[in-house]
Amino acid sequence: MLICPNMKYIITESQLNSKVYNKFLNMLVDKTEIFGGMYYEYNKYEYAAHIKYPYADNPYSLSFNNPESFTFTSPGRYNLKDWFLFIGIDMDESPKLCEELWNDYLDKLQVKIQDYIREYIDRKWE
Repeated sequence: MLICPNMKYIITESQLNSKVYNKFLNMLVDKTEIFGGMYYEYNKYEYAAHIKYPYADNPYSLSFNNPESFTFTSPGRYNLKDWFLFIGIDMDESPKLCEELWNDYLDKLQVKIQDYIREYIDRKWE
């Protein structure tokens, strides 16, 4: 399958929980980068890293102690509106669909974040 960089992905409500929907979410998670782990005391956290979301210009923060104790920032509503328009969903017309998609993405992303933290902590002690 050939995908052009400017091509829009269009997800309809009938595709929720379908294979297309899950593949799309997996693609978003795969394209989310986590990098730059370092010791950096911030509030109650001892470490920091960066998260670069697909189709976002700037990296955001990830603070953590271990895989069960972490927090991260995400694009604001203004940025998400553009993000959803990129895939053919108007956030103002389909807020429920956007919320479901974003929450499902965050659920899958949480697993990737926890894996990154585990690997970072394991490397730190080697």
